[in-house]
Amino acid sequence: MKDFRHISEKMETENFGLRSKEYVASEIDLFYERVRLGDLIKISRKLIYHWALYLGSVDGQEHIVVHINGNSVLGSSSASSGSSNPGVMLDPLIEVVGTSKFRIDNEYDFTQNPSPLKDILQRLENEVEELNTCYNVFWNNCEHFVFHLRYNIKRSGQFEKIAAICNTIKSTVMFVVLNHKKFK
Repeated sequence: MKDFRHISEKMETENFGLRSKEYVASEIDLFYERVRLGDLIKISRKLIYHWALYLGSVDGQEHIVVHINGNSVLGSSSASSGSSNPGVMLDPLIEVVGTSKFRIDNEYDFTQNPSPLKDILQRLENEVEELNTCYNVFWNNCEHFVFHLRYNIKRSGQFEKIAAICNTIKSTVMFVVLNHKKFK
């Protein structure tokens, strides 16, 4: 079990509510100048986004993020990950983003109260074991994970949108089927 307490004194609020421009790997040094401890990082993948939380320096390694490795047909979480086992991962940011576009995305700070870094790290320490065993792309994915760390809530905006679209399609199909029978 990692001890993250040494990080907690360094969190800054400079990026409150920030949704940065998209970066690519060749701009990683510019990104490192902008990113702050506790920032959420949104990474473009095939069909969905992957999410990570920036921790900075951990055990002598620089620019570390925490994320859930949940490789799936929708898009691998880590560009370099050879692991198909889901779990909480501490990886260098550059390895997680690979060739994907990425950005700081703290836009939910305006509707949710971001936790102090010490609380984020305490949640991380408390839940690593549980999260290693119960990954689910729909109900407990990388976005749920980092939102829970930063805001103490579990939510996934991208899957809420997918669920809403599915419900609309289902309602439309049911309406057409029911009304088709009425007019026969």
